[in-house]
This record gives sequence, C-alpha cells and structure tokens, in this order.
Amino acid sequence: MLALVIAPWPLSAHEFWLEPDSFRPLPASLVAVRLKVGEPFAGEAVVRRSASIRRFDVHQEDGVVALSGSEGIEPAGWFRYQGPRAAVVAYRGQPWVARLSLPRFQRHLAEDGWAHLIEHDATGSNRGDTVAESVEREAKALLGDLDDPQHQRRIGLNFEIVPITLPEQSGGASRVRLWWRQQPAANLLLRAVNRQAPEAGLALRSDADGYVDLPAMAAGRWLLSAVYIEAAPVWSSEDWRSYWTSLTLELPQSPASDSSL
Repeated sequence: MLALVIAPWPLSAHEFWLEPDSFRPLPASLVAVRLKVGEPFAGEAVVRRSASIRRFDVHQEDGVVALSGSEGIEPAGWFRYQGPRAAVVAYRGQPWVARLSLPRFQRHLAEDGWAHLIEHDATGSNRGDTVAESVEREAKALLGDLDDPQHQRRIGLNFEIVPITLPEQSGGASRVRLWWRQQPAANLLLRAVNRQAPEAGLALRSDADGYVDLPAMAAGRWLLSAVYIEAAPVWSSEDWRSYWTSLTLELPQSPASDSSL
C-alpha cells in the first residue's frame, strides 16, 4: 500500500532543482534556466561549470538541443522556446564526494527516507566518525502545455520522476512514477513542496510499481524530489553513494479559485 503523510516535514537544505525564469514562456522567446541548491525555492543559484555537467539539454518538438551558457556565471543555461507545446529541460551532473560527520549523515538518512540504514555500519568501514558520500544529481523542469504527452515520456535519466497525469487546473490530483536504472522504483520517499507554502510539504512513498498519487495540488510552482542511497562497492574510496532527482513544474490558477491564493 502507498504510504502517505500529509504533514509538515523538515525542509531539506540540500535540494537541487532547475528553475526557469518562466514555465510558460512566449513562443520564440529565450528562457534562462538556473541550477538551484539549498532549501526549496530559497536556495542559491549555481554558476555554470562545464566540467561538472554530464548533460544539460532541452527536449522539444524538433529534437534535443544542449543549453548554451557562459562558463563561471549564472544563469547556467539558455535555450529558445519553440512553443506553444511542451519543453522538458534535463540536467545530470558529475558525481562528487561529500564528507559528513556521522551524526549529520544519519540525519540525512532519516530525513530522506533511509532511516533503516542507520542500523547498519553507517560508515561502511572502520574509518571513524566521518562518512564519505558520493553524490550524483539529476533534475527536470516541465515547460509549456502540461497536457502535452511529451511530459509523460522518460528522457533517459538514471533516476527520473515521470508525470503520468497532471491536473488540468489547480486543485486536481496528480500521479507520477519513479524510475531507477530503467526499472520502476518501489518504496521510495517522494517529497513535494509548493513555493507559496514550503512549510506544508507532502511526503509520500511510491508503491510496488513506482507510482505516487499526489492529492489536490494548489496553483503555483512545485518541486518534487527523491533520493536513492546505496552502499558503495568495497573497492571504492567512498562509503555510500546517493542519487538525487527532482522535477519542477507550475500549475495554473483555477479560474474559480481566489486570485490571492
């Protein structure tokens, strides 16, 4: 059964997401896309570092194009939106190693849905009270018409959140599916936060087939995210490996809704 918690949860200070300057740009307009890290919708923009990027591209009707950008500045990327239909921006970064104190790493496990790993040897070795964690980040942003079938397609990320149904207007329910290494990802914690009410986020677990049903979603920008954690191979210099994925989108205001929401 799907586990659902509709309650405030601690805001993560290590979310990573894509934030275009508009989710519904005008056709033929240039769209800036920022790489953001930190607390949801309050993080800092990351400058473009080409050596840290595996892929940073946009999927539109005429195919896939890499985002342009200037080294060492932000926004990290630009593209021209064809419109009026879908555009999906995708990012995959190079892995990097974070070194965390054991208590901080254990808090990270608890917050991101992996508390059961705390019972294991949390360092994966006898290296003391510091944990070496390899971190890999992937992210998507949906632009344009949310009803476009393009949004329902996987785009080849290692860890991916794929919308199955999105509400036609705010107040409707949604269904997404989590994919991990080309397989449905069961029993993973999905977090969803609305920019206008970040303290009232949702925490939900995927079912046996990787599906997550989100209840009525308010208008505005949403960030959905998940983390997969596994022990590093014994020959590795790291103790653990974590993989982060996120999806950003914007739901339009319902015509019947209060414009102040």
